[in-house]
Amino acid sequence: TMIATPELTFDHFKRIVNLTEKDNTVILQFHGVPEVTFPQVDTPVKNFISYMNYLKQENFTVISMEKFGSV
Repeated sequence: TMIATPELTFDHFKRIVNLTEKDNTVILQFHGVPEVTFPQVDTPVKNFISYMNYLKQENFTVISMEKFGSV
């Protein structure tokens, strides 16, 4: 599990994601993109796009928590 904060670097993101073994689940928690009410959990849009592009490039399947709960 990872909670995104403004301090999250792309390298740290990749390290966390790459700890996941094949066919296992990794949960990445993003509170707001952007989050103006609670800046301590803000993820800048450009960072979020980079994270999602990386997941796509590495063939991860991205789903919402809502969908995950119904699986």
